[in-house]
Amino acid sequence: GDTLFTLADLSEVWIELDVFERDLARVRVGQQVVVTTAAYSTRTFPGRIVYIGDILDPSKRTVRARVEI
Repeated sequence: GDTLFTLADLSEVWIELDVFERDLARVRVGQQVVVTTAAYSTRTFPGRIVYIGDILDPSKRTVRARVEI
């Protein structure tokens, strides 16, 4: 009954991020991006924007976007 392991296909991974309202005009679906992280500061991850939300978070003034790497 115990789970011994979990299989996952990590060939594509999503990164969800917040785009500031002032930057929305420069962001579009299909756009190529390069992602960097604090955890892997010496690596870059190429990807593309696959989704941009249509609801502005009024407290942060951001819109949710998704990058597929």
